[in-house]
Amino acid sequence: MTIAVDLAKTVFEIAIADSEWRIVERHRLSRSPFQ
Repeated sequence: MTIAVDLAKTVFEIAIADSEWRIVERHRLSRSPFQ
């Protein structure tokens, strides 16, 4: 499992990929809940 976080100014995107690099879960969070 791999977790990637895209750090933008106002929105963070989190993607979770399986061992074959397929995205199995994706979340978009505003900055305040992520802190």
